[in-house]
Order: sequence, then C-alpha cells, then structure tokens
Amino acid sequence: MSKLRAVLLMVTVTTTLLTAVNGWCFNEPLTIEKKGKWVIKKCVHDAFEYLIGSDFKTIDCFECSCTESGLFCCGFGEMAGAVDVPDGYKMVVDGCEYTIVKDDGAAIDK
Repeated sequence: MSKLRAVLLMVTVTTTLLTAVNGWCFNEPLTIEKKGKWVIKKCVHDAFEYLIGSDFKTIDCFECSCTESGLFCCGFGEMAGAVDVPDGYKMVVDGCEYTIVKDDGAAIDK
C-alpha cells in the first residue's frame, strides 16, 4: 500500500472515531445602572455582576467574556454541544470534562 493510501486510511478511521461536537453559545446585553450622575455598565449572569473586561468560567460549564458589546458565553467540555458517540463507545463525564471510551474502558482521543 502506498504512503498516500495509508495516510488517507488513517485519516478516515480517525475522523470516524472522533466525536462530532457542535458549539453552543449565547449573548446577553449589558446592564446599565444609573447612580446619581454616574452610569455603570456591567454584565449580569446568574445573579453575579461582572465588570467589562472580565473573563470567567461558570459552574455549569460556560466560558464567558464581559465586553462593551455585552456578555458572550460559550459552552466548554460537556456543554460544548451535541456529542455523537460512535457505536461501541460511551461518554464518561467528570465535572465539565468528558472522555469517550470503548465499552471495554479504553480511552480514545477527543
């Protein structure tokens, strides 16, 4: 078998085994609060307030940034989106992270 065919076969097998993940993101507008002559712009998420320029991760597996445009959050790990687990494999979740393993327990790369 030629090197090119071997590489193509390896890429095809690897692609078939890897999970398909579709990201999940959302935006929220800034909260504007007036205190006397001051105008305070901030992001609010789950009853917590964040200053513009803040980056944070939530306990429910989202990475967020508070910017002048508002709050922008995307899921990571388990909340990154739908995971297509191939037949003969299962997903093991640990907090926000997950690993795809063969039914016999051997892990594969994400």
